[in-house]
Amino acid sequence: TLTVGAPHAAPPQPSGEGELIGLGASLGLLTSITLIDRADAGDAKSTSLFLVGGTLGGGALGYLLADGLRARRADAYAAATGLSLGIANAALLLGPLGRADTSEEVLPIVLAGAVVGAGAGLAIGHGLELTRGQVMFAADLGLLGVGTVALTSGLFDQDDQADDGELLAVQIGLDAGVAAGLLLAPHVDWSERRARWVGAATVAGFFGGSLVAVAATDEGQDPDPDVVGASVLTGMWAGFGLGVLLTRGWGADPAGATGPTMTLVPRLARDHLGVGVAGGFACQ
Repeated sequence: TLTVGAPHAAPPQPSGEGELIGLGASLGLLTSITLIDRADAGDAKSTSLFLVGGTLGGGALGYLLADGLRARRADAYAAATGLSLGIANAALLLGPLGRADTSEEVLPIVLAGAVVGAGAGLAIGHGLELTRGQVMFAADLGLLGVGTVALTSGLFDQDDQADDGELLAVQIGLDAGVAAGLLLAPHVDWSERRARWVGAATVAGFFGGSLVAVAATDEGQDPDPDVVGASVLTGMWAGFGLGVLLTRGWGADPAGATGPTMTLVPRLARDHLGVGVAGGFACQ
């Protein structure tokens, strides 16, 4: 007997359990360090136990989140990207907030940024069901955003020092780039390989622009900051555009069926002995 069914379901996506456990452990360790620093704990034995406890507790929380959400590896990538974004935002805010003098001022802000960023990244990635390629696409646009604002502000800056307004502008550029990436990501079918390739091309364009600026400088003189900024900005966007152009034929990450399945079922009857075949077959 042959039973033909509908095409079988796509294979489950890789779990992000291990990655989320690692992220949780890292946040737990950072939390322990922050609390120890604020309390000025000096007992080496109790400090070690506190660090171990915070790391294990954070890892356990990461496991509970991964298991409860049935988190995919793409969700973990989104959480990790959000964590990095949160730390970057916190670091850029330290100067404008006037809290960059001591570790007691710095660590709580960095911890808050890391926790908020990781939580937001996990929620957005899981809610939008983003793929790893889409997450990396958003990160690529964030890189372009921060680079564009930083280099553009440098072209018009006359004192060669980053003031609070410039730091806030860089932060806005970073967040605006990531926000634009998240808005576009659901409509982009880039594979993870393509997103990595375009990101690498962007970085290559960045350094290529730097080399052009140095080559255009007269011997024995320092490079003109305006020339450097314009060259690097042009090279970065040119690298991104060239990367997109060269990878335009690359397909998305496979998400469908990969082939037919077949199950053998023993059939026993009074008059005969046989084997039944059941399976699902996809039509090409």
